[in-house]
Amino acid sequence: VAGSLGNLSNRCSMHRHDDIQPAGGHQRRQPNSPQEQHRCQHQGIQALQQIQHPQGTQDDLAQRHQELPRNKSLEQTCPGSDSHRLAADQEIESGNGDPAPSSDTPTPASTQLHETHAQPGRTTSSSQSVAALSSATPGTTDTEAGIEHREFQGQHQVASQTSGGEHESEQKHADEGEGGDNDDHAGFDGNDDDGHQDDLSTRGSSVSGGRSSYGYSGSDGYAWSSDEIEPVDDPPNLWDRGISLQVILSLLEENELHDKTTREVVDEFVLPQTADYGCSVAGLMKRSFPTAVGHATHYIIHPWDSSFGRLVGMLSTLEELYRETQLARGESPRSALFWIDIFAIDQHLHLEGYSDASKLWFHRDELLRNVRSCLEAIPHACVFMEPAEAPLLLERAWCLYECMQAMIYSDKLHILQCPDTLDAQAMRSAIEDFGSAIERFTPDFDQSKCFSSQDREWLVTAVTAAHPLGVRWLNEQVGQVMLSWLAQEVMEEIRQHPEAPVPVSSLHELGGLLESLAIVPQATDQYKLALITAGDRLGLHHSSTLAISHDLACLQAKHLHMFEEAEELLRATLAGREAVFGHSHDVTNETVLALARLLQAQFRFAEAEVLFRRALEHSLVEHGFAARTTLLAANLLALLLQAKGDLFEAYVILTRTVTVGTAVLGAKHLDVLVWRNNTAVLLQDARDLQRAESQFRKT
Repeated sequence: VAGSLGNLSNRCSMHRHDDIQPAGGHQRRQPNSPQEQHRCQHQGIQALQQIQHPQGTQDDLAQRHQELPRNKSLEQTCPGSDSHRLAADQEIESGNGDPAPSSDTPTPASTQLHETHAQPGRTTSSSQSVAALSSATPGTTDTEAGIEHREFQGQHQVASQTSGGEHESEQKHADEGEGGDNDDHAGFDGNDDDGHQDDLSTRGSSVSGGRSSYGYSGSDGYAWSSDEIEPVDDPPNLWDRGISLQVILSLLEENELHDKTTREVVDEFVLPQTADYGCSVAGLMKRSFPTAVGHATHYIIHPWDSSFGRLVGMLSTLEELYRETQLARGESPRSALFWIDIFAIDQHLHLEGYSDASKLWFHRDELLRNVRSCLEAIPHACVFMEPAEAPLLLERAWCLYECMQAMIYSDKLHILQCPDTLDAQAMRSAIEDFGSAIERFTPDFDQSKCFSSQDREWLVTAVTAAHPLGVRWLNEQVGQVMLSWLAQEVMEEIRQHPEAPVPVSSLHELGGLLESLAIVPQATDQYKLALITAGDRLGLHHSSTLAISHDLACLQAKHLHMFEEAEELLRATLAGREAVFGHSHDVTNETVLALARLLQAQFRFAEAEVLFRRALEHSLVEHGFAARTTLLAANLLALLLQAKGDLFEAYVILTRTVTVGTAVLGAKHLDVLVWRNNTAVLLQDARDLQRAESQFRKT
């Protein structure tokens, strides 16, 4: 091996030396054992170090670059790959190590390669890599960028490879010696499937599993280290790693990433293409396109199992909205810069953080700090809802945590989807069964998924530390945003497709959702539409029609103070329910209590007392005093008696309500606490301050 490489020293500046045969034309004997392979490889490296190249430092860099296995996309893009060099290699003479002159082309091989690249009409492959894109200067065309990259490869490849089969054997042995089969990165997004992860502020000096201090070595055939290629420095601040839409679209098109999930993009594209440089994709782009990478304007929250192509489609919509907003403010439109974890974070460094158990907790804490700092520094946080009818994001613990932090640090949480979804009636399934859609869009952090149980417990602790109410606050606040978006999307689809029938139950539930979100005008419209639709389809005395009428009347009384309209509607509903269900049915008592409270609000205490006593009596007969419906009716009657000044009877009813409620529901139940507080207020009105203080303290 050493002798063969020595004979080739005069050709290093003229030819690509991949797959060159030994002098004399004889095939090199294949090593029979891994030990012999390793010895041959070591001898070849020693001989290679003794070669004196006229190009000096440039050849030294080329030698280190050649020792790396080339990415497939580079092989396909570069005309200097094995298939393109086969003819040139066959022309090398066996004995003297000099290239045989060609009658057709008298110029040296390196010159031939350069001239071939410079031919007009040559175009680059659609699978061009990140490295090829980053090697071009700003302003160059795709073809020019590809030519420059191919010229770089043609000038800096060194003879460190033998024939194809032997090289594969040696590479396999080298991979096994460095780290063995390492599939940790496969399907792994750091700490969970969502792919929400962040970078460490400092790089470790050593890593486990055979990785270098800057690199990652895996069974997929790519490896890198600081000893082989000079690393690229990332922008020091994570929030300064936002990437423009133009760069993302170029990566999408040239590497055919449309049909891949984000997880597949990380495994098949991000990890291999950044392996040589020790940085993130953003850092690699920053080197050659400074204006395309900078302080991010939008923080993107997305699950890794969703479509990457559709994510980029959403970014296109977001770019348009951002420009329109700037124009509306009278500002010069600037391109948005998107912070996307798979591009902004050094994925190799992130994997290293999870490979060292002794530093795992530090790595996790660093992730949390980085998420908070980015959301605080980046103006907008955007959520990718895919698929629209059942977003994967709501099932992922990391995504929910990021949404929670966005609610704390950002002014607004923007929710977007791929634009073609709007044309496909994606919300039709939600319209058909709106109750199930509400359940799907209501986050439940306790049931969310995570990569490991340890990460799951760690995130629960982080959520608890982020807000005094912890998980409850997350579910409520994030749920309000998600459900509000659901309601608006469903209403928009109903408006755009008036010919499509909508179930009465969906219209009713939509009105109830809007009311719970305090969107009163739209809730009123939906209740009225549901009432008209139910009356036409089902009849005025149908149970669904009566339920919608009851809810509309309560909304009018509670939020709009339309007492006359609400009373008229409630009396009609009461008559209908009495006819359908009877006087003592629970739904009938529901309307009785609603009407009594409406009358009490108008200070019509005598009429209200009759209805309250009726509801309490019927509930006692049907369920007994321990039933929650009975306890609620007793509390309302006691409040009315207190308002009338009958404090003794009110105190008796409230005392019994608190006692029974504590036994049935528990001392810390919200209803029990409300009833105990009402008792304390009553005692305060009665000037029994000592017992009032006792009840307040228990509350």
